[in-house]
Amino acid sequence: EKCVPSFHECAGVVPPGAALAGAAGACVNQAGWDKDFTDNMYKCGLRSAGAMPVAGTCMASKQGVSAECGVCLGNLISCGKQCAMQCCAGTCPNAEACQSCNNEKCVPSFVECAGVTPPDPTPSLLSMGTSAGQACVGQTGWDTDFTEHMHTCGLRSGGAMPVAGRCMTGMQKVSADCGN
Repeated sequence: EKCVPSFHECAGVVPPGAALAGAAGACVNQAGWDKDFTDNMYKCGLRSAGAMPVAGTCMASKQGVSAECGVCLGNLISCGKQCAMQCCAGTCPNAEACQSCNNEKCVPSFVECAGVTPPDPTPSLLSMGTSAGQACVGQTGWDTDFTEHMHTCGLRSGGAMPVAGRCMTGMQKVSADCGN
């Protein structure tokens, strides 16, 4: 009991069978709660527009954890909306400004709910490969009436992904990766 806070501070996780004092511990001993964490948080954030309870249900399903743990994960997504600008709408989770914002505004309540600390972000699949500045290379038409279409899609979607991305994909007649 006396060692758990120190272990947690050093390791970033709570030892099996232990919980932080005052923590609900909803994700403690839940195998897989941190599996593909960065990518699944991003995907569920998009799917739910960051809204609960959809974000929590999505994470519980993707991570294979209890509904209670899913609620904590979903609340972390929902809270993270206030850091959207610093996190490039979820595409730069490793950015210092993103980490700082989430650590200040969202991580404390997540730890209190879940009893575990979120893992450090890993490079997202969505920020690698074609999405790393290559998504539109070789695609004709991506720049046709670009400003007008961005404006139209922004208005139609309220600036929300994935609706804005689908709109741009259709307007520009490009791949989904390029449209997003």
